[in-house]
Amino acid sequence: MLDGEGFIASLLSRGITVKNKRVWLAGAGGAASAIAWALAEQQVSELIIYNRTPEKSAELIRKLSHSFPATQIVAGDNIPRQVDIAINGTSVGMGEGLAMPFSLDALDPRTLICDIVIFPENTALLTQASRQWPHAFNVLSVRVVLIREYR
Repeated sequence: MLDGEGFIASLLSRGITVKNKRVWLAGAGGAASAIAWALAEQQVSELIIYNRTPEKSAELIRKLSHSFPATQIVAGDNIPRQVDIAINGTSVGMGEGLAMPFSLDALDPRTLICDIVIFPENTALLTQASRQWPHAFNVLSVRVVLIREYR
């Protein structure tokens, strides 16, 4: 669950809240699941989860829906649309790969684009987002520290 707490803390440190936001999340693995739980705890209005393995996202949606019945949690497809926040919660884009975890084509320039990949610093997703929306205030990148120290 630390990944989720770290993700929310990263957003809050930038003055960004997720309450009542419509969020699209790619991934249903460990980090993405933790982020999904944290988003639901923060009372997003809708959480749309896409995973290449539909059974995995369906299981996560079932668990989240049981714990957060007031939050609309649904399966999505691989193209985020009309959301406030779009998150890559997968390893796609890590390392030297140029793969994109999702298309930006259907997103509004005000959509917050988040990528949990920490290497390289400028992933293909964030590079394309900043080209497509050249104004810094239109595209925000969020770096998430995956390991937090507790003293």
